Amino acid sequence: MAKKVAIIGGGLAGSACAYELKKAGSDPVIFEASSELASGASGNVLGLYNPRFYANIQDEAHFYRDAFLSAYNVFCAADDVIEHRANGCLHLVTDEDKQRR
Repeated sequence: MAKKVAIIGGGLAGSACAYELKKAGSDPVIFEASSELASGASGNVLGLYNPRFYANIQDEAHFYRDAFLSAYNVFCAADDVIEHRANGCLHLVTDEDKQRR
């Protein structure tokens, strides 16, 4: 019997968490206030998913790279139910920290 796991909030993070838990054999239950999952998108009409850039390769850099690639693969595999357009993103260098990355 799969363990039930409560997830509070059905935004992008909660939905992704439920997806991964389901793949791992759990039985996720999402508690969401609105009528649809991931419908808010932080108040934006479109979402942007991009990797974080790091000057040095470290554990955190690998985490974000792997998370980005995992999401990209899910979006591509579910192209019939998830509207997904793989486009580039312009990152402006506006401070020294971004210049270093």
